[in-house]
Amino acid sequence: MFTAIISANKLLKKIMPRQIININEYELKEYLKINLYEGISYINSLKILAQKDNMYANAQLGSLEYSGLISGKIDYEKCYEYYMKAALKGHPKASWMIGNLIFSNKVKEKNVDIMLKFLNKAVDLGSIAALNTLGRYYLNIDDVTALKYFKKAAEYGYAYAYNNLGMYYEKNNDLKLAKNYYKLSADLLNSWALNKMGEICINEGNYKDALFYFNKAINCPISERSYYAYYNLAKIYKKLNISKNEKVYNKYMNIFQNKKES
Repeated sequence: MFTAIISANKLLKKIMPRQIININEYELKEYLKINLYEGISYINSLKILAQKDNMYANAQLGSLEYSGLISGKIDYEKCYEYYMKAALKGHPKASWMIGNLIFSNKVKEKNVDIMLKFLNKAVDLGSIAALNTLGRYYLNIDDVTALKYFKKAAEYGYAYAYNNLGMYYEKNNDLKLAKNYYKLSADLLNSWALNKMGEICINEGNYKDALFYFNKAINCPISERSYYAYYNLAKIYKKLNISKNEKVYNKYMNIFQNKKES
């Protein structure tokens, strides 16, 4: 691995000393009972448990609201409320999500101090995603600090940190290093990075590898899928003399257009 990344063991000791995560055994057992044994009443049971201030139930309901899996519509404000209840009790992901929702401008709350408070709390609780979000926050303020956070997250193999590092170095014309970071993320089957690698291969005239990466990208989980890979595949099939290329072109372009308009 290239010199931009130092050893994970050294970084662990330097920036993230061993964390002791406080697990509420009673709350966790009550939450797991619902996860393991509930059927069609799962969400209602989660809500009842959340009313008892169970942080695991609140965090799960926050996740479901974020994905729109309760009412059929995404509700970031309800998501924020559930995550806040869990974050106040020391839930790592919930703490990160509070900061992330504010940073992403998805909720009415705009207080940067609250955002930073919960992002730093999440880091203290061991959240790698929070390191990456802090990097994104500092990117337009202080490049050195932003890179520090991205590289910390990258040491744990966090794909989105690799993406952010790749974009940073690409913007600063270090294309070789940018490609190395994109490749690390693509190797973790991150759809955005797979599509990016495909685009790089096209620019290099390597259509064989481009097809490989784009096809990998469209087979990632649907919630993480980069739909630009369909667009790029459609362009390749139109450009190259591949049998039934017009049919495939129309198929992939329709998928891309439908997603773009939704």
